[in-house]
Amino acid sequence: MRHWAFELLILGCIAWAAVAGAQQALPSPAQVAQAEAQVMGIEWRPLYQTKRALRGMLAGLAVFADSVVALLLYLPVIVAWVLLGFVVVNVGWMALVRTARAFFPGLPRWRKSAAPGM
Repeated sequence: MRHWAFELLILGCIAWAAVAGAQQALPSPAQVAQAEAQVMGIEWRPLYQTKRALRGMLAGLAVFADSVVALLLYLPVIVAWVLLGFVVVNVGWMALVRTARAFFPGLPRWRKSAAPGM
């Protein structure tokens, strides 16, 4: 319905109340909009749903952008943890090899290999 139809509906309600002599309440805009939103018993408001979906999409994009910025700012910390992991694994491996050479000198896997040409 258009705006003039709402005014006509309200004026009709006022005229009916005056003719009948009873104090009738006018329909509120929410009641009129609710009656308009129901089509054959199905509540259908495509523009409202589109507006809600657009706001949800913008909120999702804002969360995504915040996450990307946070990841970029946190990237040096991630790199530091990965490097620390490599250092810890390397030091652990060297300690294991030295311990194996000290306690099991006969094992061929833990002996130092001779450099080629010696």
